Amino acid sequence: MLSERQLEEIGSVLLYPKIARRLSWGPEEIEGFILLLRLKSEVVPLSGEAATFEGLRGQFDAHLLSALQRSGAEVLVSGDRHVLELRSRFPVLSPAEFAARL
Repeated sequence: MLSERQLEEIGSVLLYPKIARRLSWGPEEIEGFILLLRLKSEVVPLSGEAATFEGLRGQFDAHLLSALQRSGAEVLVSGDRHVLELRSRFPVLSPAEFAARL
């Protein structure tokens, strides 16, 4: 499950010089990857503003949690320290924790 906002963020991050050098991807490869994510994922519409959640670091975290709630997903997988700090209130797992459950 992904939202359009997450797909945009992934596309932006893949353009960071350090990541672009490591992947050796140009804009076409990044666009293709985002398209593949869109096709292989359930894209959850987040119409309007994201819900308000107390104690969040920023608006991006609110969009992640809105997508989690609206999708009905069991867990949110994130390596972001700030998101992982929310695990007492939301079902959040690190990538390693998620992989161990598979």
